[in-house]
Amino acid sequence: MASEYTSVPRPAGAVPPPALAREIVAVSFTAAGAEAAQGWLQLSGPGTAHRHIRALRADADTLAGLGGVVQDSKVGVHLAFSGPRADIYAARAQAVRHGALDAEITLLETGAADAQVYCAHCKETTTTQNDVGATAVCSGCARELVIYHHFSRRTASYLGYMAKAEEVI
Repeated sequence: MASEYTSVPRPAGAVPPPALAREIVAVSFTAAGAEAAQGWLQLSGPGTAHRHIRALRADADTLAGLGGVVQDSKVGVHLAFSGPRADIYAARAQAVRHGALDAEITLLETGAADAQVYCAHCKETTTTQNDVGATAVCSGCARELVIYHHFSRRTASYLGYMAKAEEVI
């Protein structure tokens, strides 16, 4: 499959902050993410309010807090998530679940690091550092999964299916 037709995430990069945003809320993961977010916030206009929320990773507590931030937001708030791919896409999925639109979100990826793989067999999500096309062992059913290039922005995970499933044993 040609790479221009893949769902593998490709953040747009450091586009400038929106000029008409009332407020920018940056959520960063890791030190590199915090540095990227801070640099991006400095590009915003002098009349734009901004908040910077720092977290180590997109864990359940961080995502719950983010859901509250999004629900309490007014028109004109722009969200920026910076850090490793798995964290910024988990944050993006949470923001969208709570009403944010893609046009209100900027993703600043500072590194791929861990990837989430959704097992098509047992529905468990496994964390791995392996790349697309490689395999990972499912944490739920212990099957060896091929990390397929399909990326779900809703679940912030790659699709995994059993390796060598077609082989006759």
